[in-house]
Amino acid sequence: MQQPAAKLSYKDARRLEELNRLMPERQAEIARLEAEMAGADLFSKQPAQFAKKAARLEVARAELESHEGEWLALEEKRDVLNRG
Repeated sequence: MQQPAAKLSYKDARRLEELNRLMPERQAEIARLEAEMAGADLFSKQPAQFAKKAARLEVARAELESHEGEWLALEEKRDVLNRG
């Protein structure tokens, strides 16, 4: 008799769901910040605001990279469990 396929733990499954929500949010935030910073007026007329957005953009990119790495690890884990 075949054993049922193993599944991700409840914690891992919830985190995967959360990452599937967080990644598009960060991508949208990055796109918004890049668009806001693209105009020359912000840099020349509001340098402090530009610097604040640039700092947040850097953090958002790092968060997205972290989320993507964690998502990939969980997807690989789920794939291994499903093959098992």
